[in-house]
Amino acid sequence: MSAKVQKIEDVKLPLVGKFYLVPCVERHPKQTIRIDFLPVIGDWHEDKDIGTPQYHYHYDVRFFPDWLMDRWVRGPHGDASVLGRIHNFRDDERTKHTPFPITYRRLKMKREMPIFPNASNIQGPLQKHFKDHKLKCHVCPHRGFSLDGLPVAPDGTVVCNGHGLKWSLLTGTLVPR
Repeated sequence: MSAKVQKIEDVKLPLVGKFYLVPCVERHPKQTIRIDFLPVIGDWHEDKDIGTPQYHYHYDVRFFPDWLMDRWVRGPHGDASVLGRIHNFRDDERTKHTPFPITYRRLKMKREMPIFPNASNIQGPLQKHFKDHKLKCHVCPHRGFSLDGLPVAPDGTVVCNGHGLKWSLLTGTLVPR
């Protein structure tokens, strides 16, 4: 009898090579990739505070096939690692803020989460706003992204995979990037 596959959100330390139930959204027809569902992380949100008023999800690249990592992360879309977003392509004003439906799919974790790129255009406003915030239960206060299972640097810091804030797990404080 096989073990029950856990939802990725319920796992504190996910392991490369294991299967998890992962939230995915159906690929939009305007996206020119050969994959039907894209794994996402976090909630449907907008980031007006950092100049991104479009509603979006973030990709969970831990579950991307290698060819997609090469194309979007290491290729011409170089900023797309975790910064990459799935926007709502709907043109109808009534539905453009409606989230894509989530479907859980059984996917194999291919890699650890890469460290978020140091996107200088968003770091300034975020650093200023969150400088006095503290971590609670390993959750980034910006959008509630979990920091569990992310690479921890030797100095005890971790970079949020949502928007790149760097936190000290020892003190719970924001660390400048």
